[in-house]
Amino acid sequence: MGASHEDCSVFVFDFDGVLAASTEGGRIVAREAGISALREALGVGTVYVLSGRVSQEKWIIKALLSQEGLYRGVKVVTRRPGDKRSEVDYKLSELLRILEVEGCIGEIHDNNPYVLEAARRHVLRGGILHYDNTCEPLYGFTVLEACRAF
Repeated sequence: MGASHEDCSVFVFDFDGVLAASTEGGRIVAREAGISALREALGVGTVYVLSGRVSQEKWIIKALLSQEGLYRGVKVVTRRPGDKRSEVDYKLSELLRILEVEGCIGEIHDNNPYVLEAARRHVLRGGILHYDNTCEPLYGFTVLEACRAF
């Protein structure tokens, strides 16, 4: 633990709002910025998709990632049926589990600022938080050093 961003090639992406968006008609479509960042991360390290969706909806994630040619190599984490925790509590517990397994997390991409604040306080020891089209480096990184064009 305590690895800096350069030392940690573990990436965690939210699905809804980061990798995917819903159209007015209810269709799920890829978000280009998120998909591009995930594609880049797959070439560098270990990638998790951490979604608040229940496990019965994992097929939606698989379908979109497969359509983009990105499902292979991605570890998808979804809620168990009946899990009533808030999104923040659920994701924080899963981020801590990923941290325990991997030893570090280099980047977290999520569109919920409360999830990112919880990650900042409890998970990341050095790394980058992405919120929509912004990038916030943590612990001594400058934006130019830490953030890719996102």
